[in-house]
Amino acid sequence: YLNIPCVLSKPCRVTVQVLDSSGRLVNTLLSSTVRCGPVSVAWDGRNASGKFVSAGTYEYRISAIDLNGLRLTPVTGTITVN
Repeated sequence: YLNIPCVLSKPCRVTVQVLDSSGRLVNTLLSSTVRCGPVSVAWDGRNASGKFVSAGTYEYRISAIDLNGLRLTPVTGTITVN
């Protein structure tokens, strides 16, 4: 498992997605309203169908919109699956 952490300064609608090297959606790990403070989302290396992904490089993207509709700057990172 890989834990993807972030810290929210205010309550937001948060989406955490994993994308393949072509930018295609592999899995949505979280899509809900989250309170402020630390958040950690786990990814078990599976796609949206529940199958393990192939070895390679993936990207995670954390997007957030506050409760007033303001989009916060997305956070991205790289995941390597062996």
